[in-house]
Amino acid sequence: MRLPIAIASLVSVSVALPVFADEPLAPPATTPVTTTPLSTTPVTAVPAFALMDVNGERSRLDTELALGIPIGGGDGVLYNMRLRGELMSRSGFGGYGSFVAGGFSDGPGLAAGNLELGGLYHATLSQSIDLGFHVGLILPTAGDEALGPAIATEIGRPSDLVMIARSEWIRIGVSPQVRDGAMFARADLGLDHALGSMADDDDTLLHLNAGVGVGGAHWSVAGELQVLFAPGGGESLTTTGISVHYNDGHISPFVALSTPLGNELSGEAITLAAGVGMIL
Repeated sequence: MRLPIAIASLVSVSVALPVFADEPLAPPATTPVTTTPLSTTPVTAVPAFALMDVNGERSRLDTELALGIPIGGGDGVLYNMRLRGELMSRSGFGGYGSFVAGGFSDGPGLAAGNLELGGLYHATLSQSIDLGFHVGLILPTAGDEALGPAIATEIGRPSDLVMIARSEWIRIGVSPQVRDGAMFARADLGLDHALGSMADDDDTLLHLNAGVGVGGAHWSVAGELQVLFAPGGGESLTTTGISVHYNDGHISPFVALSTPLGNELSGEAITLAAGVGMIL
C-alpha cells in the first residue's frame, strides 16, 4: 500500500514544478553607476612675451637680467638689468614705471640708464581681442658712462634704445592682442619723440614689435621680433628671439634667447635673458 502513495506524491510534485518555472524571476539587485563627463572646455593660453611694450593687461612687477655674449670673437660680457611695474584699476586706467641699468664686464662697472614714467589704458574688445595704450615720459637719468647699457640695449632690445639716450623723450604706443585657444599674437606700434637737445635727424623714432605664441594654462612659448627705425630713413635695428614662460597666477618666470639681424651686430652677439614677474 505504500507504493501508490509514493507514486501519488511524485505526480503532485511534477505537476507543481511547471507552476514555479512559469513565475518570473526577480532581477538581481544592482548598484547605480555614475560617470563624470569629460571636460570639453578648450585650454586658453595666457599670453606672455619677453620683448614687448607695457600694455596694462594686469597689475604686475617685473625684473630682468640680460647678458650680451659675444660670439664673433669679441671679449667681455655686457649686462643689462630692468625693473618695470604696471598698476591698473578696474576701470582699465593705470600707470607704469621702468628703469634700466647695466654695464660691461671689462668696463667701469654698473651705470644707470633713464627712468620712464607714464599712463596706461587697457580695453577688452571681445573674449579674444584686447587693446593697450600707453603714453610715457623718459627722464634723462643716464650718466655719461652708460656705454655698457647702450650696447646691451641695442643688441637685446633696440626698441628701448631711448632708455639710455641722455634726453627727455615722450613715448606713445598701441598694442593690439588676439588669442584663440592655445594660440596668441600681439603687436606693438610705438613712437618716441625727443624733447631735449637731440640732432634733427634723430628726434623721432618708430618701433614695431611683433610676437606669436602657443601655450596652455601655465606654460607658453613665443617667437618675437623688434624693429627700430627713423621715419627719415637710415639704418634700422632688428632683433629676433624666442622666450619660454611659466605662469601660476602669482609669479611668471621666463627665459629668452635673442640675436640681432640685418646690421653690423648680426652674428656678433647673442642675448640671454631671465626674469620673473609678480602678478599683483
